[in-house]
Amino acid sequence: MDAKSLARLRRGITPKLRRFILGDWSNGDYRYCDYCGFTATEIDHVVPVSRGGGITLSNLVPACYECNHEKLDQTVTEWAAARRADGKPWPIPQYVDRLVAFLDRHGITPEVVGEDILAWIKSWPGVYDGIRRELVAARNGIGGGL
Repeated sequence: MDAKSLARLRRGITPKLRRFILGDWSNGDYRYCDYCGFTATEIDHVVPVSRGGGITLSNLVPACYECNHEKLDQTVTEWAAARRADGKPWPIPQYVDRLVAFLDRHGITPEVVGEDILAWIKSWPGVYDGIRRELVAARNGIGGGL
C-alpha cells in the first residue's frame, strides 16, 4: 500500500470517532491504554493499516504514546515477541501497579498524596519528568521494582 493510501485511511478517524475511542477530555472522560493502562492519547490500529487493517471499531483501541510508538506497524503478537526478545516484560506491567510500586519505594502514602495524584505530582516543579521517566523504565522492566 502506498503512502497516499495509508494517509487516506488514517484520516478516516473522524473527531467523533476519536472522542468515542479516547473519551472527551473536556468532560473529564478519559480512556486508558489497552496495553498498559496509562492515559490514552492516541489510537492504535490493532492490525496496522500498512498490513491491511482498516478503520473499524474492532481494529481501533486507545493507546498511550509509548505503546503506540513502540508497536508501530507490528501486530500485537509480533510486538510481544519483539519486547520479549529485547528482555522487556509482556504483558506490559499495568500503570497502576507501576505507580503503586513507585510510591511504596519512595515511602509516599495515600494520605500525603490525596485523591488527585496527578495534581500532587505536578505540584512539585521539575519532579514530574523524573517520575514519568521512572514509570516508563518500569514499563520496560528496567529497575522500578516490578
